[in-house]
Amino acid sequence: MQKKINSIWNPIIKNQNLLLICFFTVVVGYVGMIKNNDLIYDSLIYSQLSYTFTDQGIFNFVSFTPDIRGYLYPFIIHIFSVIGSPIGLSLRTSNIIANAFLVSTIITVIYSSFFQKQKTWISLLIKSIILLLFYVFWTDLIFYTLSDIWGIGFLIISIYFFNLVIAAPNSIKALLFSFVSGVFLYGAYNIRPIYLFTIPFILAVFIYSLIKSQKKVRSFLLPLVLSALGILICALPEMAINMHNLNTPTPFVRTNIGGSNLFLMQLEWGTYILRFDAVQISNLSLFETKYLYHVIKAKESVDNAYIGALSFKDPVAMAVFKDQMNSDTTLMDFIKLVFSNLPLYLKVSLTKLVNVFYMPYNYVYIKKLYNYFSFYAVLNYTLCFFSFLEIFRTIALHKKNKERLFNTNVVFLLITMIPCLILLLSACEARFFIPLYILLYCVFGFRCLTRDFLSFLFSNKIKVGFAFFSLLILLSFIWKYIFLTATTIPY
Repeated sequence: MQKKINSIWNPIIKNQNLLLICFFTVVVGYVGMIKNNDLIYDSLIYSQLSYTFTDQGIFNFVSFTPDIRGYLYPFIIHIFSVIGSPIGLSLRTSNIIANAFLVSTIITVIYSSFFQKQKTWISLLIKSIILLLFYVFWTDLIFYTLSDIWGIGFLIISIYFFNLVIAAPNSIKALLFSFVSGVFLYGAYNIRPIYLFTIPFILAVFIYSLIKSQKKVRSFLLPLVLSALGILICALPEMAINMHNLNTPTPFVRTNIGGSNLFLMQLEWGTYILRFDAVQISNLSLFETKYLYHVIKAKESVDNAYIGALSFKDPVAMAVFKDQMNSDTTLMDFIKLVFSNLPLYLKVSLTKLVNVFYMPYNYVYIKKLYNYFSFYAVLNYTLCFFSFLEIFRTIALHKKNKERLFNTNVVFLLITMIPCLILLLSACEARFFIPLYILLYCVFGFRCLTRDFLSFLFSNKIKVGFAFFSLLILLSFIWKYIFLTATTIPY
């Protein structure tokens, strides 16, 4: 009997990644197909851009309309819509399936490899929990054509291949992996231009690791050249598009809006905007009507439905910063302005930092408004609290035992946090911090759900419980403050 059970169970354990990827992709794809949400806002813009490749009747990269978005993600949408069309799948459905496949792959295969390589029934359970957490909080990133998961997906895939090269730099496969890692590295930047800031750090770690393991210059120079070649190949369509439309063969994504630099605009908005949420609500409840009436002071505008945005602004910071910046403001002007009002800027930044971990909704596009102290806000706080507790505990244990804290994997994962730190300076949307949340879910699953951590909690239950509820009470006041600072930007 035991042999029969093992004969069934062992293949499941051995092939758990494949099974989870297939299950998650099929189930989430089916649910997304049933929901049939209309594409809106950024997701609609991306899908519309995907059609521009064939504006002239045949596919052509230079037909792509350049704006503040690179060519690659609209091209990915186009590819999957072409694949899905012959079997009756719409653009939206085919891309839901692709999104679900990508999420399940990077979590079960790549992120999990940073925490636990051995496959057991426990690892199967943990990976399932992490995928469930992602689905609960970030369903819209799968159901809409948004670039966030593709950006971090390409970045972590690039890191994965860099790691394979570092592990066996002299193998034939390492040459192919070096090229592929370069392709995905540029792809991550093209999809989410903020990831440009990760490229020098990733390449620096890659070069350092190769030099450390290889004594001959030729041994580490060839993988580096092949990575650069991968970057160039992936950048060629962007260069052709820019040459055709802007008369310059730059590989960089255009970041100007009406003559203004997008990065500087984001920095300006970040001086007073605490949070930004896109909203699409029909059949408003009494609570939603009252809240939106409080926000926009126009009851007749919200009698039945509301489509627009909620922009949460600090009124004092807005009065100080907004009028002193315009299209002619340079980066140095911005820095001088910040330092002349440093206490106020730090207050706004601290509020935004708290806001990163404030998730009152489980939507990217809000379809139902909750009170500031919602179930999702408390659940998200709980996950973040215990994940950070385990991170700090691990750091303390390594220092106590005089063990090395940083290795290549840790450094690579920290590099993925750089875009989150930079975006903290802008007008924050929750989805901008998806790299941080995936990492926290993995810490929670692979580190907090262990006998060691649970034993630690039991031994320190009074201290941990006091810290948990004290911080929750403090944050609830900040959440309420943020909740009541909303104004609107109707679309």
